[in-house]
Amino acid sequence: MFTGIWRDLVYAGRSLAKARAFTFVCVVSLGIGMAPVIAIPYGARILKKPPPGVNTEGLVELVMSPRGSRAASNDWSYPDFLDLRDADTGMAMIGWAHGDSEVTSQTREERAASPTMFVSANYFRAIGVALARGPGFDEKTDDAPTAKPVVIVGYRFWQNRLASDPDIIGKTLTLDGIPHVVVGIAPDQFEGHLALQGRALFVPLERHPRLRADNNARSNRDIGWVHIHGRLSPGVGLAQASATVAAVTSRLAKQYPTTDEFKAGTVVPYTAAGSLDRSQFAILEAVALTLTGTVLVVVCLNISGMMQVRSAMRERELSIRQAIGASRGRLVQHLLSEAIVLAAVGGALGSVVLFNIPPVLSWWVGRPLPVQVQQALRVDLSIVAICVGLCLVTSLVFGLLPATRFSRPVIISSLKDDAGVGGFRAGRVHRLTAALQVAIAVPLIVMSGMSLDRFRATATADLGFESDLLYAAPLKLAAANESAGFRIRNVRNNLEKASGVASVTVADGLPLDFSDRSTKVSLPGDANVAPKFVSVQVTRVGDGYLNTMGIPLLRGRGFTGDDRSGAEMVTAS
Repeated sequence: MFTGIWRDLVYAGRSLAKARAFTFVCVVSLGIGMAPVIAIPYGARILKKPPPGVNTEGLVELVMSPRGSRAASNDWSYPDFLDLRDADTGMAMIGWAHGDSEVTSQTREERAASPTMFVSANYFRAIGVALARGPGFDEKTDDAPTAKPVVIVGYRFWQNRLASDPDIIGKTLTLDGIPHVVVGIAPDQFEGHLALQGRALFVPLERHPRLRADNNARSNRDIGWVHIHGRLSPGVGLAQASATVAAVTSRLAKQYPTTDEFKAGTVVPYTAAGSLDRSQFAILEAVALTLTGTVLVVVCLNISGMMQVRSAMRERELSIRQAIGASRGRLVQHLLSEAIVLAAVGGALGSVVLFNIPPVLSWWVGRPLPVQVQQALRVDLSIVAICVGLCLVTSLVFGLLPATRFSRPVIISSLKDDAGVGGFRAGRVHRLTAALQVAIAVPLIVMSGMSLDRFRATATADLGFESDLLYAAPLKLAAANESAGFRIRNVRNNLEKASGVASVTVADGLPLDFSDRSTKVSLPGDANVAPKFVSVQVTRVGDGYLNTMGIPLLRGRGFTGDDRSGAEMVTAS
């Protein structure tokens, strides 16, 4: 049997080599259609595989389960984190938050922002990562507010920014204008315990700009900004730890009903993408597979029509094969061999292009690929199985219908027909595949037209603000401290003095910038009734914002310089 299959594949390869134009169109079309489908599992691997060195056994994450008007969240307030950390929950907890630090060069007075991870002092021990050099954080002292500033630098940061200084341990690195003692170097390829975190520096959580700039951040339970992971102690199960955390959050809800009434904690297993983001990534993966699969189906239907024409032109050959004893199953196998060869070559072309795009982009921008991307691009048996399975399914989609239809030729009429095309016999199948193509393509065309119409309507409609002669420039700030406020005021004053500038304002976002700044708000009501929360987009702005943006006020007043920190809080809707 295998000898016959191999013989058919060899014959199909020779036959397709003679039909160069047909083969070229089919292979390129299949490569374009199959490459996105193959790319999605690779992209999913980047978010599913833990970073190098992270010990995932017993590693868990603390989340707030949906309760009352609150949705599931992994953002805890700082005092809630302290209460959970100090409680007997049967696990070693770590708190962490993202941020940026302004690093001053040791040789020149150059400043550059570096992605920073603010972590508990027991961070590296809890996630099971050993430092490449240095003693690391002191778990007894570095979690205190009065501790001396220390930092652990990433391996790549040490190589690129610190010139692989072998004596860097014990030296100082200036972050946000404050000298920090370097106490360690993270291992190579480690940039955080979640996928694609890309952190270059690790600083104790107590040095977070929010805690240094806001005196109320240590006691404010309204704002959640700390993420919590933990490692279960020996003999402690996930259910036991989850019940303990739930009991602690229940006690906090009774003790602080105003802020913690709807907070209910639970413990979930660690995932590299984050427990809450995992479901969203799964939805995105399913949607992406559906869209790319639809495109591939359209490509297969087009090639199926071409295969039918090619099979109809070979009907005389098929009739002769049947006349000398070939069964229908043998003819189906013979015809499917061409589809399998085309699908295999198309999949190989798509894979070659797919695997070479990231290195080419890395060479183009002059930066190496992230470690997780490099690992995801490695070929293993699972991905090979996906590619082989996709090739077989694709070949069946566009090859089975022609093979089934033309595996039963009418010998007499085919041999009498001088053209050997079979005439009317291909018409019904052609109509079926054409109808399928139209059924799939028309909705896509309609949706594309609707998207273009929405784009046109957005470009020509009244946006609610004057977009003409409006310019915006991003201002990157390393930290929210006094120096950041001074820089904002300095830049604003310089722009106001520039020629041709009518007015200047500051904001943390722009209309229609698609940046998620949503928060939940409620209106005051009956004290005996739970408030109803609604999600709104919040933009923090400076004085003169409405005037600069050209946003007319229907009622009330705009923001002025008197609405600064310490004054009564105001808002506009």
